[in-house]
Amino acid sequence: MRLNSVQLQQHEQHQKATQRMLQSLRVLHMSQIELKEYLQDAYESNPLLEITEACDSMSIASDTRGGENGVLQRTGGDTIQQTFAEYLYEQLIFLPNMDEKQRMLCKYLILCLDSKGYLDASLDELAMRVGQSYEEMEGALFLLQELDPPGVGARSLEECLLLQARRDPNASELVYCLIKTGEWMTGRISIPDIAKRLESSEREIQTAIECIRSYHTSPSEGFSDGIDIQYTIPEAEILTEDGQIRIQLNRSFLPKLSINERVQEMLQNGSKQEQAYLKDCQNKAEEILHSVLERENTMRLLLEYVVGWQKGYFLENAALQPLTMVQTAEAIAVHPSTISRAVKDKYILFCGRQIQLKDLFVAKTKDGTSAHAVKKRIQGYIENENSCHPYVDEQLRELLQEDGIQVSRRVISKYREELHIPAAHKRKKTREK
Repeated sequence: MRLNSVQLQQHEQHQKATQRMLQSLRVLHMSQIELKEYLQDAYESNPLLEITEACDSMSIASDTRGGENGVLQRTGGDTIQQTFAEYLYEQLIFLPNMDEKQRMLCKYLILCLDSKGYLDASLDELAMRVGQSYEEMEGALFLLQELDPPGVGARSLEECLLLQARRDPNASELVYCLIKTGEWMTGRISIPDIAKRLESSEREIQTAIECIRSYHTSPSEGFSDGIDIQYTIPEAEILTEDGQIRIQLNRSFLPKLSINERVQEMLQNGSKQEQAYLKDCQNKAEEILHSVLERENTMRLLLEYVVGWQKGYFLENAALQPLTMVQTAEAIAVHPSTISRAVKDKYILFCGRQIQLKDLFVAKTKDGTSAHAVKKRIQGYIENENSCHPYVDEQLRELLQEDGIQVSRRVISKYREELHIPAAHKRKKTREK
């Protein structure tokens, strides 16, 4: 038996991601803080790169092409070492409707805070020091008290707790009452006595006290040199004026890199080894600059489309329209995985609050209504319900059905919990006096 050796040649076509493509995807996935650290590391390791002054924020006039329907806060995200004062200064950049005079007064007040984050000096005295009126100083203090963490700039423990209660959607009237009286702190008056005087149940009093105890008494706790502070930087700010939407990319936070031509010329006249090193540095520098530009272009196209599609939400506070990442990817001619990378851990700033970019992508119900629209309806029903006879989930389902929206009771319960709205029997108890 003879064995014949036969060599077969097959041609297969594979699409391989180039190094530059992988680099661009990696940079697109980064948050602003991660990208800043990455660019600073690149600058330090590559002699061809230089940092020029940061760019001003770039404005984009949105033409609302998003189809016919056409968001510093601390989070569990990126970590950076920062002092308490620096953390407050950073937030002043993104506080809307603030002129330079107010910003200066806020910075001065930050310097006057004590180690706990309280303002222990009188506004009259501080106003005299800087030659401003009491009203102007008080206005600056109110702006400062809008910053994170809640309670910063308080002038007493009571004010510190009240500032936190105002941001707590679960704070009942009993919480405010107990904070103002301070009875819960002394321990001299028992819960039954407090319940009797306030005409509430002991359980309601206990719940209110537990809510107050969840608040912090020192706004600056955990903030100091060398402590990791977690916060986010928005990718862009959404501005509205006269029925128009403007998208302003946040470029000022990032260092602007460019190739240092002087160093490039010096190395070109060196030895072969130096020239080889130069070529490697130049390739890496060009990849970095290209990936940053690609990231900016992708974010610009993404925001133009998504904000345009959800223009009713930004202009009229309407419900978000159903929108998928696949739909968006097709509209701006990229792969859906690119959209997924682009929205991960990204925020936009709108009306002084940060919104996760992924929250603008909303699923739709069976009848085509967005989940966000159904939630707004549920919220509206509950806000206008009879406090003595609040709606149960089945009644909410019937109300939605009357409006032509088919949603199961289980889904309503899920949406209600996502809105942090308690069940009917708990709403009734908290409203009774």
